[in-house]
Amino acid sequence: MSLLLAVALACGSTAQAGDHLVLDATLHGVSSEAQGASALSLGARADLLRFYGGLEGQALPGDLWSGRASAGLDLVQRIDAVDLELGVFSGAGSSLADPSVGLSPLAGIELGARLSAGRVGLGYRHSFELASAWEEDRVRLGVDVGDRARVFGQLTRLTPGETESPRDSVGLGVALVF
Repeated sequence: MSLLLAVALACGSTAQAGDHLVLDATLHGVSSEAQGASALSLGARADLLRFYGGLEGQALPGDLWSGRASAGLDLVQRIDAVDLELGVFSGAGSSLADPSVGLSPLAGIELGARLSAGRVGLGYRHSFELASAWEEDRVRLGVDVGDRARVFGQLTRLTPGETESPRDSVGLGVALVF
């Protein structure tokens, strides 16, 4: 299985703790055993004190889409170099290629971890749906450039259920925080 490289434009959090608004727009290459394609993800996230809330949607062309709202808590908010997050999400997903598949409700749990050392940060997020077995893993390695910008590489694996094969994607991106 080969992975396709692409460019991603996304907004993510900087290494400093605090309140901020993050807007995401990500374009990345996707590869599966059957076919390769590009993907689009859009999202928004707000961090306030120890809490976060977000909206996210993604489409894998000719194949799958999902949308969700999430909320959670940063468990170690007082340490700037470490973030450990626990949250819940709810949303829906379906097939773009086969409308007869129907709409699958999604509700689940997400776990996140981020380590920062100076201007370098490494983050991991795992989301799993409780009823339909959708899972997503995301690893992001970034370097802060200036006060509000970050350049990063991202690896994502989406497993849309027990009967579907995983979709892997790789991207390069830039992040901005408001």
